Amino acid sequence: MELAQTFQILLSLIQDIATSPDGISTGEIIAKYGISRRVVPKYIDILEQAGIPIYTERKRYYLDESYFAPFTLTPEESEFLYLALERAVFFHQYRWGPMRSLLHKLTGKMTMPLADLLLSGQDADHPLGPSDRYFSLLAHARRERLEVIVTYHALNRAEPGRWLIRPVRFSSNPLSDGFYVVCEGSRDGQQFIPLSLKFDRILDVQLTDRRFEIAAAARLATYEGRAWGVWNSDRPPTRVTLQFETRHYDRLLETTWHPTQEIRVDANGDVQFSVTVSEPQEMVPWVRSWGAGVVVLEPDALRQRIIWSLQRQLQSYGLTLEAAQPDNALMHVWAKYERRTGAYHVLLYHLLDVAAVAWVMWERVLSNSQRIWLENLLGLDAEHTQQWVALLTGLHDIGKATSSFQRKAEPLFERLIANGLPNESFNEPHGLLSAVILKKSLAEIGV
Repeated sequence: MELAQTFQILLSLIQDIATSPDGISTGEIIAKYGISRRVVPKYIDILEQAGIPIYTERKRYYLDESYFAPFTLTPEESEFLYLALERAVFFHQYRWGPMRSLLHKLTGKMTMPLADLLLSGQDADHPLGPSDRYFSLLAHARRERLEVIVTYHALNRAEPGRWLIRPVRFSSNPLSDGFYVVCEGSRDGQQFIPLSLKFDRILDVQLTDRRFEIAAAARLATYEGRAWGVWNSDRPPTRVTLQFETRHYDRLLETTWHPTQEIRVDANGDVQFSVTVSEPQEMVPWVRSWGAGVVVLEPDALRQRIIWSLQRQLQSYGLTLEAAQPDNALMHVWAKYERRTGAYHVLLYHLLDVAAVAWVMWERVLSNSQRIWLENLLGLDAEHTQQWVALLTGLHDIGKATSSFQRKAEPLFERLIANGLPNESFNEPHGLLSAVILKKSLAEIGV
């Protein structure tokens, strides 16, 4: 075999071992490279003499995780790496020592503008917290498969507790800055259950000299894919079914929320969203983020948890369920109406939303010359021009507060008539009506 070919096999072999978390066997090397069995140990020996930290366990070759093989990045790979690192930096603010060193290593492989963007806000003098030390200890324990004693203060618990854990991997919550060690844990050292311990709640980490078998990782792997975020369980997974308003259909489709998700439209036109997860309670914040646009169909425990949390929120605002009902006639004047479901967006809210957007656009979108042009047009200073721009923009749809527009939603129109809205029969575009109403109203106040 030529030297160049041997060299190429050695380089490829390093890559194969480095990217095989379960190691690679002599038979697999023979099958891929077409070399004899007696040559494999010679190649491994050459790599070890060159400083490549290869070790053997159960007749399989592994590469020590402390070794970093050289690599280069294409501009496109740099762009995707930047997206991942940007998210990590945003959530963790360089508070992890390994992240600081990783940034310097990876940005050295990236195109310069992207690297500069990531490193520009780094505070190298910012002290590292205890979580950084705990991470190093747990990472070592995971590599060596050592059991660890962890003092952990669970949320809403009066006192911290102690767990004997077997760290298997680390995980981050995709919706927050939560960083977790995924492990098997035991209170008594006998019965182990799946756990996800958040680093911010770990108070102490003590290594032991007791090793655990790789079977622990295999057991825990059977729960992967079930967690909504990071919560795992040894109980059978639970099917969760939610009913969304039709307007959310496209938003649901464009994102993979969970590997088990199923989305369909039922006979009534409502969107059914189903997933199978280990701990449905972890979905509560996500479900509530959709507001009134979603209802939990199953399981009943999650449905009751959502109802309870909504009742608690009403109490926090000093409201009862009855007081929260929109009895004010203004709450029935609509801007957007869904005929099939009867759902609507209140006109008052719509006008306030648009006014708020105009206010923010004045500050963040309009150029200085554009602001000056508007100031000259209205003959006002910057502060009063901004106020008038927001007001006039917000009132752009005031013509919708007329019977000719509101009659398009008959159930709501009947309520408005009962509350005193004139039942006029003219039929003009609401844009024209907005202009007429604004002109008259401004003239009445001398504008």
